Amino acid sequence: MQGRILAALLFFLLTGACYALGATVILVFMWLPGVLLHIWSIVDAARFRS
Repeated sequence: MQGRILAALLFFLLTGACYALGATVILVFMWLPGVLLHIWSIVDAARFRS
């Protein structure tokens, strides 16, 4: 988590919501924002300096 609890929680909730909506047949296109948020959170965690 590296010290940014609010950012990590926000990334988790938004990515989880996109993946959950993407699992439905109607909103299948929501997997793409989920993937982009997931990659963004990985890069954000890798670039963190305390």
